[in-house]
Amino acid sequence: MPYKITYRYTNRPSHMSVFDSTDTDTVADQLQDIFEEAVAAGDIIDQRRTVISESEKQDVIIWRDQATREEYGQRMIAVIGGNPFEDTSLWSKITGHTVEIISEETISDDEV
Repeated sequence: MPYKITYRYTNRPSHMSVFDSTDTDTVADQLQDIFEEAVAAGDIIDQRRTVISESEKQDVIIWRDQATREEYGQRMIAVIGGNPFEDTSLWSKITGHTVEIISEETISDDEV
C-alpha cells in the first residue's frame, strides 16, 4: 500500500533547495543522490510541492510502501550519522530549513 508523508519546511526562502546546507562536506549532495535514486527506482510514486509563503513550503511525497520509505530513511540516517528528528542539530548537515513531518499515513492505490 502506498505511504504518504507531508513535510513542512520553514525559516528559509521557499525557493531554496531542501538539500542545501552550510556543512562543508557533501552530505547534502549524497542525500540528493539517494533521493534521485529512489525516484528513478520508482520507490517514490509522486512528489507535490506547495509554496505557502516566501519562507514556507510543503511537500507531499508518496512512497511505494512504508517498508521502502523506512529503507530510504535508514540510508539517509547512515549518511547523516544520526536521525535529525531525534537530534535536531543534525539538520545543519542537510538543510537550512526547519523541517517538520505534518502527517504520515498509508493510503489506498486509488488515492495516488
